[in-house]
Amino acid sequence: RPYQRNFVLDKERVVVAIWSRQAGKDFTTAVKAVDDAFETHQAWYIVSLTQRQADATFAKCQKVAEIYKAILKITGVITSVDGEEYIDYDVDLDEAFRCKARTLFLPGGGSVTSLPGRHPDTLAGLTGNIIFTEFGLFPKGGYEHWRVVFPLATIGYQVVVISTPRGKNSKFFELVS
Repeated sequence: RPYQRNFVLDKERVVVAIWSRQAGKDFTTAVKAVDDAFETHQAWYIVSLTQRQADATFAKCQKVAEIYKAILKITGVITSVDGEEYIDYDVDLDEAFRCKARTLFLPGGGSVTSLPGRHPDTLAGLTGNIIFTEFGLFPKGGYEHWRVVFPLATIGYQVVVISTPRGKNSKFFELVS
């Protein structure tokens, strides 16, 4: 669809998608990330509140990468690696969550990594393009997560934000508005 094509081709530093449910946000974002990683050889990070959601988008990236490789007759190996387990601690819930980042390495050096980002400090130190999935659900309106990640957009990386609306008291609503 035209809005999906426009989204994939959008090179702005901050790109926001507010589409209805089941309208292809994750798949279209996977196309955007893989396409850019093949072209620029940069890293992409998929960040969601849960491992399950980040991994769901990651699985779409794996499929898109295989399709690109076949259609474009790209040589080289696409590998997917499960990283080490780590603990993501949520201060507000006083709960620790066992996590495992997964990384897709593409020919030419680009990569896509999925990781849960329940706590904003999980994102500190990342260098690359960021995808926030279901950003409207992030704790404290996503403001703390945005504060950690936004500087990446000022140095040339993209921050892609996708979600369905979840009220007006969030950074997602602010970005859409």
